[in-house]
Amino acid sequence: MTGKQRFFTILGMIVGAFLLVMSFSVYFPEKNYAYAFGCLGAGLVLIALMIFIQYRLREKYGKDTVIGWIIEKVKDRKEEKRREEVRRAAEERSAARQAEERAKAEEVARLREKAKAEAERKILEAKLREAEARASAAEARASEAEARPTRVPASFSISFDGTDGKKLTKYPSDYCCIDVETTGLDSTKDRITEVAAVKVRGGKIVDRFSSLVQPDIPIPPYIEKKTGITNDMVSKAPVEKEVIPSFLKFVGYGDVVGYNVVFDMRFIEAAADRCNEVFCSDYYDVMPLAKKCLPGLDGYSLEKVSSHLNISVEKFHRALADAETTILCASALRAMSSPEEKKRVEYEQYDFSRITVNYDAIKPSVDAIDPCNPLYKKRVVFTGELTSMTRSEACQYVVDHGGETSDKVTKGTAFLVIGEAGFAPNTGEGGSIKMRKADEWRAKGSSIINISETDFFAMMNDYEKSKEQKNT
Repeated sequence: MTGKQRFFTILGMIVGAFLLVMSFSVYFPEKNYAYAFGCLGAGLVLIALMIFIQYRLREKYGKDTVIGWIIEKVKDRKEEKRREEVRRAAEERSAARQAEERAKAEEVARLREKAKAEAERKILEAKLREAEARASAAEARASEAEARPTRVPASFSISFDGTDGKKLTKYPSDYCCIDVETTGLDSTKDRITEVAAVKVRGGKIVDRFSSLVQPDIPIPPYIEKKTGITNDMVSKAPVEKEVIPSFLKFVGYGDVVGYNVVFDMRFIEAAADRCNEVFCSDYYDVMPLAKKCLPGLDGYSLEKVSSHLNISVEKFHRALADAETTILCASALRAMSSPEEKKRVEYEQYDFSRITVNYDAIKPSVDAIDPCNPLYKKRVVFTGELTSMTRSEACQYVVDHGGETSDKVTKGTAFLVIGEAGFAPNTGEGGSIKMRKADEWRAKGSSIINISETDFFAMMNDYEKSKEQKNT
């Protein structure tokens, strides 16, 4: 519909409406019936004609008519109103979400500040407790030093300061074996020239720490000759404040072991004090154990004890070598001290990797499996240590022959293979738990066969030979 058509249509409707108004204005005040009815009829006819024309044009132009335009305007107004309501609701939701996020962020920040303050408070309390413990220990050492009689000449200065740690009566399973080399015997005047620690967990060495230390005093010639550590060697070494914090971090707060370890601990404690650090570990001294297990020995230095125990050592008076030698001597002396300690040492030194198996990781490594072999679809369980291979390798051998392996003896077990290298040190009398379990299942009617390692692999060798003969 063109603009002119729309204009004349609107004009006609306005004129018709005007005539209608004129008809009423003439009729009521002047009572001119003829003129009033004429205006009324003309107005109605004109409006009806315009509406008729609009509907006809609507069929041709669709909604592009005055009525369609009016309807579209009404619809647009409603749609605009609806969009405005939707926009306002979205803004309100966004504002509420932002307010909620701000509240959460403020709560998280508040909790973090609270946690930080709590952590700082705990650190301060821990430092206060450490300071109190050190003060108490210092007072106790002072009282002990005053009460202890002096047994050395006044010209020979030795520090009788104790240590902050507690002396252990039982050898620990997890510890650090420590050793230091020094410029002399007085922990208040002399300095550390080398420090070392060997970390042990469950009787196994897991890590080592060793470092030369640059002392702030020269090394006497007789100390250089004894230890082999010269002034030239330590001249470029890290200073005490660099080494001691790293050493204390390595050792941690666990137990320590050493040979005449009180001597080493006094020097480490003095160095820690100078570095504003704390060293307070419980300790086990191997020297008293040597005196107990080797009575009548001509001297109990580490060299003489290790020589008596036939422990070969490349060099002495170097911190790391002495720490490792102390561990070897301690194991030998503990095995001599009592049957219980002997079992502990055997357990710690046992190589459990030979009997450890990850059964989930064992999958067949061959494509073709002979269903006629003795292990096909048979469950095989191993107990004890094998001499010919590790247990993991033996389990792989069984799976490659179509068998199954497990760590438990069940009713469906076909073979219980008994290793000939012995059992783990924690095995009780009467054989392993698996052997006793197999006896129980046989008593219930199961056909489990106990077979030695030699007989088991002999059976498989016979099968392999017969297979080769058939193939040839």
